[in-house]
Amino acid sequence: MMNNMAAASTLSVGQTTTREFLLLVQDSATTRRKRVLKLLLVMFVPVVVLVLQCALTMSASTTRKANTHATELAITSSVQVGEVVTRLQRERGMTSLFLGSKNNSEAWSNLVKLRTASDQGIGAVVLWPGTASDPVEMQSPTVLQSALRSHRIERFVSPTSISEVFWYTKFIGSILGLINRDIRLSGDTKGELWRNLFALELFFNAKENLGIQRALGSAIFTKGYGTPIEHNTFNDCSFKSQTFLQLCFSHSQRSRAVYSNATADKQAVVDLLDSMRQVLLKKPKGEPSVSTALAWFGNMTTFIDLISGIEVDLVKTIRSHLDFQIQRATTDFTQSLAFLVLVAAGCPPLCIWYFRSVSQINGTIAKSAHVLASQTKTLAMEKRRGERLLHRMLPPFIADSLKRGDHVLPEFFEAVTVFFSDIVGFTKIAARSTPLQTVTLLNSLWSKFDGELDAHDVYKVETIGDAYMVVSGLPRRNGINHGREIAALSLDLLDIVKEFEIFHLPGEFLKIRIGLHTGPVLAGVVGRKMPRYCLFGNTIRLAEWIEQTGLPLMIHVSEACKLLLDMVEGFDLSARDLQERLCHLNSQFQLKYFFSHLNIQSPLSGRNMVGFSFYRRSQTSPATKR
Repeated sequence: MMNNMAAASTLSVGQTTTREFLLLVQDSATTRRKRVLKLLLVMFVPVVVLVLQCALTMSASTTRKANTHATELAITSSVQVGEVVTRLQRERGMTSLFLGSKNNSEAWSNLVKLRTASDQGIGAVVLWPGTASDPVEMQSPTVLQSALRSHRIERFVSPTSISEVFWYTKFIGSILGLINRDIRLSGDTKGELWRNLFALELFFNAKENLGIQRALGSAIFTKGYGTPIEHNTFNDCSFKSQTFLQLCFSHSQRSRAVYSNATADKQAVVDLLDSMRQVLLKKPKGEPSVSTALAWFGNMTTFIDLISGIEVDLVKTIRSHLDFQIQRATTDFTQSLAFLVLVAAGCPPLCIWYFRSVSQINGTIAKSAHVLASQTKTLAMEKRRGERLLHRMLPPFIADSLKRGDHVLPEFFEAVTVFFSDIVGFTKIAARSTPLQTVTLLNSLWSKFDGELDAHDVYKVETIGDAYMVVSGLPRRNGINHGREIAALSLDLLDIVKEFEIFHLPGEFLKIRIGLHTGPVLAGVVGRKMPRYCLFGNTIRLAEWIEQTGLPLMIHVSEACKLLLDMVEGFDLSARDLQERLCHLNSQFQLKYFFSHLNIQSPLSGRNMVGFSFYRRSQTSPATKR
């Protein structure tokens, strides 16, 4: 069906084009040239679009490549400045230890070495992330080094360890702010590259908090005690360092593996640090010990150096992503440029060929236009015929949904009335008939039945052999009218059967049994190759059973259906009497029914009919009647 629709659309376009060419042949030379120019314009528009698309792709590739280079420079700058931060963190820790130890000579010797290393690190920076809008001391490495040396001279007269820790922390924090700003401005805000960049920023923050712990711990051990602000700051940094590390691991699983491998080889150092950290967290008051402070400083430095492998691995991973992006941007640019050159070189010959081809096929298309229009009309007729056939097989709205490729969900209907009928003695009739006669008989009867359906609000579900199934109340709900529609249809079908003579068995007339039941059903489309609109539920089984237990030329009605017909009025029904029977259906329903003849005044036909009975539920429980 979808192929027919596509073909019809194609033929419609072809028909329009043919008319244009017919006018082209018949018009004057000037008009013909104008139409040829229009056809050439139709060709040039896609070419121009392709050229623009290639240009845009090249521009985007160039921009992406430039941004990637900028990100790579930012990462290189972050690595260089990160080394400066590491040396300043060591200098901060040793300064705190020296001040707390009351000018210990060994601590002073180590501090001088660390200061020299910090100066060398600042001097080695080539790419500095500072700008003119940053504070003066952060605008260049030279100004930074001058500010650092001035502080060493001016503030070293009578400082305290905690004041020096705070100054260095603020100083290093400003440098980390430059690094973090470059990292955040690099790359997209999603994807693997962004996660690694963010993990690198988190690691820098974790490393800074570990450095503050190293400095404060050294000061506390050298004095033998710590002030409340020192202990509070130490506890805060201990929590922050662990938090930043865990966040780093959550954004980069490789970092967790690097951390585990690094600490596994130095587990003794990690255990010793944990024990010393627990001592610091308990706010000790003991004897000053420079050796313990130096041990804490050395072990913390070893631990920080161990986990610095995370930074190295992240930078390596980030650069790998950047190299891939540069390579992809270069490839896109090259391909777009090659395609642009190909279009520019192939366009003139193609235009000439196109112009000549149009001139040559004008005559042929003009002759074929009438044939094409006729075929288009035929195809449209076949399409409409196919749609009508499909709407007979499925409800129209479901058929349209399937044509669109939509998934049709099952639908629950709270109350519908189901009609079941079959031919009495059909097996014997079939045994006395040839297969062709049997098929002709059923086709003739079902055709007459189908002709009555349009006069009622019903939907034909299916015919299986001699069984005929109709339902009202779906797929379009009609309130409580479904019982009346089915009942009126049943009377009309009985009229047809009573006058239907078996054509190859003269003098014999067909008899049918009819069963009606009202209840809930679930309706849905089943199958793909030959989809069918099927009904499911106990209502279907009960209606079929009611029909099977009925009598010829009688309409057997359930109690639920009778109650519905009583509501719409116009139908007189009587109970089936004389013989009381029990039936157990699928171990779920115990039913008893009664039957008698009666006269019915149909509100739809105005005729007196005989044959309705109703079917009611037993008042006795199944357990009692077993």
